[in-house]
Amino acid sequence: MNIDWINVLDHEPKDLSEYGLGTDYLVTVRCDTWEKKKTMVMTWCEQTVRGRRVKRWKWNDRLKIDEWKVTHWASFPEPADD
Repeated sequence: MNIDWINVLDHEPKDLSEYGLGTDYLVTVRCDTWEKKKTMVMTWCEQTVRGRRVKRWKWNDRLKIDEWKVTHWASFPEPADD
């Protein structure tokens, strides 16, 4: 399976859920304390907070740790056929 990674600097993902609940994506994450980048699942949320439109990554229903830098994202592939 080949994954089409998209650089976050080129194009940000979209929150495809209703009410800003977030949409899960595969992401590539780097951190200065890690030896190499990691692939993780994170949720991209677009919400209105105090009258401002806020876009952010969440991991395990919490805001992403600041030290984690999301560099690329990809949509999940379609489920396998039976």
